[in-house]
Amino acid sequence: QNTEVDGAVLIAAAAVRFVARDYQGALDLLDRAMARGGAVLRRAVADRIRFASLLGWDQEVRAGLEAAVAMEPDEARWHALATRAFVRAGATRHALGSARRALELEPDRPVALSNLALYLGRDPATRDEALALAERAVALRPWRADAWEGLARLRAATGDSEGAAQASSAARAAASAGSEHP
Repeated sequence: QNTEVDGAVLIAAAAVRFVARDYQGALDLLDRAMARGGAVLRRAVADRIRFASLLGWDQEVRAGLEAAVAMEPDEARWHALATRAFVRAGATRHALGSARRALELEPDRPVALSNLALYLGRDPATRDEALALAERAVALRPWRADAWEGLARLRAATGDSEGAAQASSAARAAASAGSEHP
């Protein structure tokens, strides 16, 4: 019990250090929390990856993701985070592989559906697949304006101006209602 409390305190202290711009100190505290294991391990790893990502410390992000995937190879969250890291690094093929793995593990993960649709939508050869993924994302979370916006962009890219206008209208309605579930 004390190990988990100590780990949670270390995570909170890391957030304070990060906000105070002691970035390496924040990562060091997260490393200490990770060493404690238990229930705080997943949160410490996720925060370490998130902090390093915000700083643009790509080597730290990759190291954190490698550790996370080694620890939990069937956890969709790590593959979704890896997707973003690969996109930022310009490694599109790896990003697509990670996004597909995240969806294989969690087929109804709306953010992964939207992200994969975005990446596939850039290539005319995979736009039909992208459109199907975007439609699934919207069906899972119709209150999310960003999902409707992605669908609108894809419909416009395929020449479906009427469908794009409808999706844009739905995006505006969702945005005015707020992005929270009704």
